[in-house]
Amino acid sequence: MSLAFINIFLSLFTFGIVVAFLGASKLYIAQKLGLNDARMAWLISLNQFSNLLGTLIAGYGLVSISYKLVLGSGFLLIIGSIWLVGTYQIYWPVTIALSGLGLGGSFLNVGSNALLPVLRPNNPSSITNLAHACFGFGALVLPILLTLLLRRFGWRKALNILTFLILIPTLMSLVAFYPTTSNLPNSTNSFSFLANKTILLAMLASFCYVAIEASLATWLTTYLKQAGWNEIKASGFVAFFWLALMVGRLLASSLLTANNGLFLIQLLTLILIITLMSMTTFITLWTSVLSVVMLGFCCAPIFPTLVGVTFAKFDSALSGNIYALVAAVGMGGATILPYIVGRVSSSISIYYGLRILILPASILLLTAFYL
Repeated sequence: MSLAFINIFLSLFTFGIVVAFLGASKLYIAQKLGLNDARMAWLISLNQFSNLLGTLIAGYGLVSISYKLVLGSGFLLIIGSIWLVGTYQIYWPVTIALSGLGLGGSFLNVGSNALLPVLRPNNPSSITNLAHACFGFGALVLPILLTLLLRRFGWRKALNILTFLILIPTLMSLVAFYPTTSNLPNSTNSFSFLANKTILLAMLASFCYVAIEASLATWLTTYLKQAGWNEIKASGFVAFFWLALMVGRLLASSLLTANNGLFLIQLLTLILIITLMSMTTFITLWTSVLSVVMLGFCCAPIFPTLVGVTFAKFDSALSGNIYALVAAVGMGGATILPYIVGRVSSSISIYYGLRILILPASILLLTAFYL
């Protein structure tokens, strides 16, 4: 197993940390900066927009130059951004840091997903779920680790320790050897496949799913707090969402074949809709935690399976361009929907905000029947 292949898993693990960071630290950042849900929602949307922008830059620029460039620069941006959030408790430095965090995370996301089908072209749905389980593991570890570090060391020192830990995969990404674009046959930066039905449907499905996952990752702490848990326990219980996400993707990697991926997306999206309805209607302390677990299991294989099903229909040399399009459209959803959920949460309640997710989930379900 090459170091480049190992770095795919380390990059997705770190991307999981990045995605979970804002959700796990949202209550602390809002308290330190004196922000309500509406203003925090704007910061979250800015972070997601940076992720969208970075996805396009990486997929249609940096990946075509060098895998080492896109992964290495992603890690360095993440390190600098987390350090900035921990050092300055002022609005504009935090705004810049969250933008940098979105850019860095998107570089890791695109670089690793573009490299995966090049190094392992067989059964892309299965291997993508396995790799994305590392994303879930990173997102699982972060809330637990951050809670422990905050209790013992406080905000600034906790984030400095987190920054130091991310230096390890950063160094590994910089010393590895990667395939070059000149070795990839038929590599292209053309948008010509935009007219392809599979690509268009995958983009629509990605818009809906990523918007849902980003909204849940961001606002589940608020949901749990509204259900009656305190801030520390709410942040800790969100780890169950990421645990379920990781376990679900590991299971999917062993169960998926080239023929059953779409059925799995359809089934779990239907259960997701039912869970969203029930969790915002029947609310107790422990049913709120159970709902968080169910959401994680439902979300687990949807996006990596969608990516794998799409990759299987094209040459692996196009994976960077295809993933950039699909993921960028998804980031568009992640930019818009969490902001809307936050606004509704601020003006009415988090329960009404989360009910909005039923609409994109329904569109996702319908789209999966035509992919």
